[in-house]
Amino acid sequence: MESWERIAKWMKTTHPDDLLERSGRLGGNRLSQAEYAWRVLNIIPLRLMQMPSGGVDYKAFQSATAFLMYQWDASHAAGLSLYNVLIASYNEAYILLRSFLELLLNGALFQCLAKKRFRETPSPSLKPTDSLSILFEELSNSIERGDIDALELESNSAAVFDHIKRDWLLSAFGLQMRETIKQVADWGMLDGIANDPVKTVSDLYGSLSLDVHAGVQQTNLGRAVGEGAKIFECPAPILSGSLFEFLEDFNSVMETAVITELNLLSGLVERDRLVETCKRLLQNDEFQLANLKQATRVIEGLIA
Repeated sequence: MESWERIAKWMKTTHPDDLLERSGRLGGNRLSQAEYAWRVLNIIPLRLMQMPSGGVDYKAFQSATAFLMYQWDASHAAGLSLYNVLIASYNEAYILLRSFLELLLNGALFQCLAKKRFRETPSPSLKPTDSLSILFEELSNSIERGDIDALELESNSAAVFDHIKRDWLLSAFGLQMRETIKQVADWGMLDGIANDPVKTVSDLYGSLSLDVHAGVQQTNLGRAVGEGAKIFECPAPILSGSLFEFLEDFNSVMETAVITELNLLSGLVERDRLVETCKRLLQNDEFQLANLKQATRVIEGLIA
């Protein structure tokens, strides 16, 4: 037997299809709402980048490539997180969900860094020693020296990675998520999130981080003990409390992501197409079933 066959056999033994089905039935409407929210996240860029003829608006697409590269990976992480929660791998589901949020926010950050109007308005709360401040300064200096073509960044945002990926800055300092959240909020990417967007998203990210840092209560066995289920079981027990909690958190993360996506991409497409796309989105069955109330208000504001 090949290695991949043994791994596949282990997967089928420990995570049988009926486990997925039983979790899905238990999740019921909560799961449906989560899945629809995930689908909406993927619908938005597809619709906004589509011309009336049905073809792709390559100018808009290329202008948004820095974000879309991250969004692509983020979408996969979100789908995998849903799959993991359905096979009772709750800790893994949460780790993937935090990865999703980080990917989405980093995509928004780098997309904005490629645009002059954002790059020239760093958050006033940044300190000179913050890693993001240093990145701002290095990018600006590189543009002034002619190492980076500013016009190319405007038309092809992914060009920003040609500089960043070979730069010592990211490996030496590493971007802090607290800086990223504050910066994208100051750029208006979190507008529409109720109350204090920075605190809301920071608290959400911090909550998800508990699973990444593997506190004993967040492990799958720790969750089973907390919910009175048997431990060291194969297949793993389905934990209704953890399942419902995850689906609620998933919806909160998806709404944050959809709002960020709308705020970011709305500035990259023609006004007429934006309005028409938003109107169709409000009528979309999947969008309505996702029940994204805050995102709905953002869309209504975009077409007002």
